[in-house]
Amino acid sequence: MKRILSLTLCAASLCGQTIVIQTSTLLDGRGGVLKDRQIIIEGSKIAAVAAGKAKPAYDLRGLTVMPGWI
Repeated sequence: MKRILSLTLCAASLCGQTIVIQTSTLLDGRGGVLKDRQIIIEGSKIAAVAAGKAKPAYDLRGLTVMPGWI
Protein backbone atom coordinates (compact mmCIF):
# COMPACT_ATOMS: atom_id res chain seq x y z
CA MET A 1 0.00 0.00 0.00
CA LYS A 2 2.91 2.36 0.74
CA ARG A 3 4.21 1.95 -2.80
CA ILE A 4 0.81 2.68 -4.36
CA LEU A 5 0.32 5.76 -2.17
CA SER A 6 3.83 7.01 -2.99
CA LEU A 7 3.32 6.55 -6.73
CA THR A 8 -0.06 8.26 -6.62
CA LEU A 9 1.33 11.23 -4.70
CA CYS A 10 4.22 11.55 -7.18
CA ALA A 11 1.82 11.45 -10.14
CA ALA A 12 -0.46 14.00 -8.48
CA SER A 13 2.44 16.37 -7.92
CA LEU A 14 3.13 16.39 -11.64
CA CYS A 15 -0.47 17.41 -12.35
CA GLY A 16 -0.62 20.07 -9.62
CA GLN A 17 -3.58 18.24 -8.10
CA THR A 18 -4.83 18.73 -4.53
CA ILE A 19 -4.99 15.56 -2.44
CA VAL A 20 -6.74 15.20 0.93
CA ILE A 21 -5.61 12.46 3.33
CA GLN A 22 -7.72 11.69 6.41
CA THR A 23 -5.81 10.52 9.49
CA SER A 24 -6.74 9.47 12.98
CA THR A 25 -3.26 9.83 14.52
CA LEU A 26 -0.63 12.17 13.15
CA LEU A 27 2.88 12.69 14.57
CA ASP A 28 3.92 16.27 13.83
CA GLY A 29 7.72 15.78 14.07
CA ARG A 30 7.99 18.06 17.10
CA GLY A 31 6.75 15.57 19.68
CA GLY A 32 3.08 16.44 19.20
CA VAL A 33 0.32 13.97 18.47
CA LEU A 34 -2.67 15.30 16.55
CA LYS A 35 -5.97 13.43 16.35
CA ASP A 36 -8.51 13.35 13.51
CA ARG A 37 -6.72 15.65 11.07
CA GLN A 38 -6.59 16.02 7.31
CA ILE A 39 -3.38 16.52 5.37
CA ILE A 40 -3.85 18.74 2.32
CA ILE A 41 -1.24 18.24 -0.39
CA GLU A 42 -1.05 20.70 -3.28
CA GLY A 43 1.32 19.70 -6.04
CA SER A 44 4.32 18.21 -4.25
CA LYS A 45 4.02 20.14 -0.96
CA ILE A 46 2.01 19.74 2.22
CA ALA A 47 -0.17 22.85 2.18
CA ALA A 48 -2.02 22.32 5.46
CA VAL A 49 -2.68 19.98 8.35
CA ALA A 50 -5.99 20.77 10.00
CA ALA A 51 -9.31 19.42 11.15
CA GLY A 52 -11.48 19.36 8.08
CA LYS A 53 -14.60 18.08 6.42
CA ALA A 54 -13.33 17.68 2.84
CA LYS A 55 -13.87 14.32 1.18
CA PRO A 56 -10.54 12.48 1.50
CA ALA A 57 -8.82 10.84 -1.47
CA TYR A 58 -7.19 8.47 1.03
CA ASP A 59 -8.65 7.35 4.34
CA LEU A 60 -5.79 6.37 6.66
CA ARG A 61 -7.83 6.26 9.86
CA GLY A 62 -6.54 3.49 12.06
CA LEU A 63 -2.95 4.16 10.99
CA THR A 64 -0.27 6.48 12.37
CA VAL A 65 0.89 9.07 9.85
CA MET A 66 4.15 11.06 9.88
CA PRO A 67 3.89 13.59 7.02
CA GLY A 68 7.05 14.86 5.41
CA TRP A 69 9.20 11.86 6.32
CA ILE A 70 10.96 10.17 3.43
